[in-house]
Amino acid sequence: HNRACFVRTFWKCFRHIGKKGDLLNIREYHSLVSLLCGDFPVDILHKTATIILLDDAMECLISFSDFLYTFQLQFYYEEFIEKCREIFKSIEQSQNSPRGAVVIPSSNQSSPPLQNGAAGNDGKDNKSKENGVQHADGIDAMQFFRALVPLCASFEKSCPSVDILRDLLWNEERVTFYGFLMTLAKSESLNENIGKLPGSSDLLREPDLQQSPRLPPIRPVSAARSRPSSAARPRSANQDGRPTLTSGSRVTKTKKKTFKARTRMESSSSEDDDDDDDDSDTN
Repeated sequence: HNRACFVRTFWKCFRHIGKKGDLLNIREYHSLVSLLCGDFPVDILHKTATIILLDDAMECLISFSDFLYTFQLQFYYEEFIEKCREIFKSIEQSQNSPRGAVVIPSSNQSSPPLQNGAAGNDGKDNKSKENGVQHADGIDAMQFFRALVPLCASFEKSCPSVDILRDLLWNEERVTFYGFLMTLAKSESLNENIGKLPGSSDLLREPDLQQSPRLPPIRPVSAARSRPSSAARPRSANQDGRPTLTSGSRVTKTKKKTFKARTRMESSSSEDDDDDDDDSDTN
């Protein structure tokens, strides 16, 4: 997951390079990767360039799209690619027979080493041609596919699905190792399986910047929170038109105190009147 997210971050940061159509060599691409990760191993980019250029050419120019998809393949499936390399070499060595065609140079040419079939080329797509004799590279595609099926079933790291490998190798007669990797890098099904980069047609667009951000849903406020305080409650009018507040307010409490005070005054005045009556009777 971290590897796939790193590739996506690289695409989001430097896709303007692809828009301009700039071609960079592998050293310049490593400088861009180092801006995101200062100690990123350069050998991963060397292997990426080897898949694209069939040679570790540091100064050859590579387009942004070719580099990005091949870099994703090499970085995301690094362990799987090494296992595929071992399987390819073992099949290639088993297919090479001592009875294969051997090219003998003429007397007027320098004496290059004898070549037996496709041995020594590590499955690259280049074809040697000497004295009009052309040697076919690669191994049997179906045999290679049958060897990869148990690997995918038992491999603990990330690996492509068997359906993707079947679609790539089923209709092929022979396949080379780097041709197989380059076909994987350009596979739309493989890119969708990883799920971090857009398709080749949408690679230079900015879909995530054009979309409006999704806002979180607004939660309804409870009735207790939405009820206004007593000081902020609306005023009502009496029959005479004077505004009053609801019960429980400060004005209502003040009226209660005033009513109690009046009651005490009336009671005290009535007691004074009784005393005056008593005095008049005695007189």
